[in-house]
Amino acid sequence: MNKKRSGFSLVLLIIFMFALGMTAALLLKMVYNGWVVACLNLQKEQAFYLAEAGLEMGKKELAGNSHWYTDLPHPVEDDATWLMYSAVGEEYHFGEGSYKLIRESGKNCFYSVGKKNKAITVLKLSFSASPLKWFSWKEI
Repeated sequence: MNKKRSGFSLVLLIIFMFALGMTAALLLKMVYNGWVVACLNLQKEQAFYLAEAGLEMGKKELAGNSHWYTDLPHPVEDDATWLMYSAVGEEYHFGEGSYKLIRESGKNCFYSVGKKNKAITVLKLSFSASPLKWFSWKEI
């Protein structure tokens, strides 16, 4: 009878250790996922601020030269994919990120694309040509 109890205790101990290991693995996965989400949110925020810095640089460019542009008109308005990957613009690197300014010829708006690792933010600023006046900006 003593041998049966000894075997039962060992099985119970193995089940307990398995449950404890699974709980530890689950908690580790939850912590890791939280850390990844926090890093991605930080990169998204940094990309936004880089794009905002690009808007300020674009204002400076337009104040100095109202005919400044970087690309020919694109048929689709606010085409984020085109702006991020294909549009011709002036790119500036800042720390570990960058921003790209894009103004299509003949349009009263320009775009700033902020990039930080995998995070990308596109901002659009509308203005009047004469006299130069800023109207509004929005995230695309």
